[in-house]
Amino acid sequence: MLNPHYIVGFVDGEGCFSVSISRKRFRIPEVRLKFEIELKGDDEPILKEI
Repeated sequence: MLNPHYIVGFVDGEGCFSVSISRKRFRIPEVRLKFEIELKGDDEPILKEI
């Protein structure tokens, strides 16, 4: 198991959190949460550990 501090640093450097809110006419707002990590192919073992 990876150290939690390593994961935090990894996500800080390679990850992205985003929130988008869309409101269509007369409807309840739709909130979308997104988490991404962008890596090269040689980082696959690390991604599998996370």
